[in-house]
Amino acid sequence: MPSEKARSLDHFYELLATGQHSKIELDFDVAADDFFKIATEFGDIGARITRVNERFIIKIKPPKA
Repeated sequence: MPSEKARSLDHFYELLATGQHSKIELDFDVAADDFFKIATEFGDIGARITRVNERFIIKIKPPKA
């Protein structure tokens, strides 16, 4: 499944809010504070963060019904 590309931190949160994307690539330079905020926020719900080339990809598990 291809990932959707977020151009900024705000765009990342907009994509998440739609609930339509389970895989989002952070296609911008992420500040360390922002990275750790994302890791803390989404790691708790089982998201997986991987680094591919120079970008991070966040894969979010769909909520259980």
